[in-house]
Amino acid sequence: MVLKRDKGNPGIRFLFGLFVIAISIYVFYITLARSNSPELFLVPTSLHVPSYPCKAVKGPQFCACIPNKLDYNITEDTLNFYSIDPNIRGSIKVFPELPGENQWKNTLRNPFIKLFLGDIESFNNFDLMVKLLSHKWNPTLMGPKARLIPSWMKRRKDAQILIPEGTRSIIFYTPIRCLGFNFINDKVATISISQENDILHKEIIAGILISIKLR
Repeated sequence: MVLKRDKGNPGIRFLFGLFVIAISIYVFYITLARSNSPELFLVPTSLHVPSYPCKAVKGPQFCACIPNKLDYNITEDTLNFYSIDPNIRGSIKVFPELPGENQWKNTLRNPFIKLFLGDIESFNNFDLMVKLLSHKWNPTLMGPKARLIPSWMKRRKDAQILIPEGTRSIIFYTPIRCLGFNFINDKVATISISQENDILHKEIIAGILISIKLR
């Protein structure tokens, strides 16, 4: 009895098997990530910012426009604004660079990450943040992306990443807490707000952030 020879190319079958295994691992990883960390699948969305009644206030290095109903005080290099009823707490501060910038950029110098982002030194911080956050399905970039997204956004279905139209600003937003960055020349202004029940809507928060001007 003569055994029949196997048909087909063993090399192709081997490569096809590897492809199927790789796809299976990718699907499993993405499914697990979407279940445990849905915030990693957020991408920046544009936000129109209408005008609103506000009052101009002066901080240590800057001026800003905050809603008329809010009180404020200044402590060292920070402008604090607040309301007792309803409960709103917020602060504005200007930094010479993005907080934690060096540690964050060090995570992007991995050769595998640079395959997708390119030369990070050719980007300013705002464009680099947007480029990284705009990736949704790339497991290689999920680690650095997670370092940018605040921990309090984890597993919140109402979380958003917002970019006010026509600005170099970005906001990590939930209805009860938010953190925003406004890149002004070589400095970055930050706004941090905690509140109850979405009292300051995201459009107003964006309006405060983009109203910040250096003095």
